[in-house]
Order: sequence, then structure tokens, then C-alpha cells
Amino acid sequence: MQTFFHLLKGYIGPGCLSLPWAFSQLGITVGFLSTIGLSFLTSYNCLSVVRVFREQIGEGEATNNRTRDGSRKEITYADVGAMAYGAKFKIFVTFSILTQQLAICTIFFSFIGENLISILHKLTAHDGLLDKKIVAITLSVPAVLALSCIPDLRALAPVSKLGLVLLLASFVMLGTAVAENWGEEHVSPQVELSKVPIAVCAIMYSFEGICLVMPVEQSMKHPKKFNRTFMAAMVTTCIIFSSVGVACVMAFGAICKHM
Repeated sequence: MQTFFHLLKGYIGPGCLSLPWAFSQLGITVGFLSTIGLSFLTSYNCLSVVRVFREQIGEGEATNNRTRDGSRKEITYADVGAMAYGAKFKIFVTFSILTQQLAICTIFFSFIGENLISILHKLTAHDGLLDKKIVAITLSVPAVLALSCIPDLRALAPVSKLGLVLLLASFVMLGTAVAENWGEEHVSPQVELSKVPIAVCAIMYSFEGICLVMPVEQSMKHPKKFNRTFMAAMVTTCIIFSSVGVACVMAFGAICKHM
């Protein structure tokens, strides 16, 4: 269950807030099919990486996740890239991961800053130094850096579960807003060809947990169960993403184009 919650929390994050906009650009049908297609593509790629890792390390060692001297084996995506295509490809994989993580962190910090400003504005009811986005983001950096120093993902399980509960609570509130606006008539959005590439990228961005796959798989007590757990988490993620996109567009209509 810890693995399932880690994966679900890793995939379902602030990125899913871009789904209503993406669905409004693609249309409900194309948006829904794109979400399913990208879910399948990312799942296949993630499981392929795990398969290459197990083939290169050996099924027994991959399952036990231990070296011959009994110490814990930590294999990164870059290591798997080197196993498959050599040292130069390892550099390329490392650069790609750093670029992706930088993009995700940029949105993450921006999201935290905006929410801190909203909370502080409600509490203080006036503008001040803390209402500046750069200040709010800076204040959040120490806490985020502290989380990155935790050596074992299993230690984050309680916090991860709490975060998932709070995230689900936000979906409940979003669902309430959708229900209140459900009966209103809205023009059904049509596909805007010029926005298709960026809309598809927005859906892809929503699958934020891709880089968690290897660390989570290696932290499992029984890695052989990873594939089944991963697929369950991805099916759940796909259902939630599709529901958010479809429901918001049907409830709010063209407003989603301006989110």
C-alpha cells in the first residue's frame, strides 16, 4: 500500500490543474483519448525501464535489491541508460532528467508561492512584503530542501498519505463547484489545431511521477509486486485525470480556456 500511495501522490499533483485547460483546447473526446493514450505510453516506458534494470542486474539481485556484500544497491535512471547504450548515453539521460525536474520544480515553487500569498492575504488582510511571490517562494525553500535529504522513501509514507488525503479533499471541493455549475448551458469546446501540441504537452506534464518509478521500485520490500502495484496506480491516475478534465469542461465551458 505504501508503494501505491507514493505513486498515486507522485502522479497526482498540481499538474492536474492544467487538465481543464488542455481538454478545453482539444475537446472532450480528443482530450479523453489523449489522456488514455499518454497514460499507456508513460506506463509502458516506465515498465520498460524497470525491465531493462532487472535484465541487466539480474532477476535475483534486482528482487533482493542488494549487492554481494549485503549493502543496498541504488541504481539510477542514468545507470540504466549506461547499461543499455553506454557511458555517453548516461550523460544524456542525466541531462534530460535534470531538465525535466527543473521544469517541474519551477511550477511546484510557483504553485506554493501563489498559495502562500493567498493564505497570508486572507490572514493579514493587507499587502506587505510577504505578499510578494518571490518572498513566499524563498520561505518555502528550506522545507523543500529538508524533504530532499530524507534517504529512504518509506520514511515519507505517513506524510505522503496525509498529502494524498488533503489532495483528495481539494478534489471534493472542486467536485462541489462542478456540481453547483453542472446545470448551466455551455458551448462545447472544439479542437483548436494551433493549440493541440501545447495541450497534449499539458496532459503529459500532469504525469509528474515518472521519475519516482526507479526509486520506489528499489525501496519496495517485494519488488516483484511492483508491476501490479504500478498498473493499479496508473489506472487510478488515468481515471482521476480524465474525470477532472471532462467534469470541469462540462461544468464551466469556455471559462477553462482562460485558466
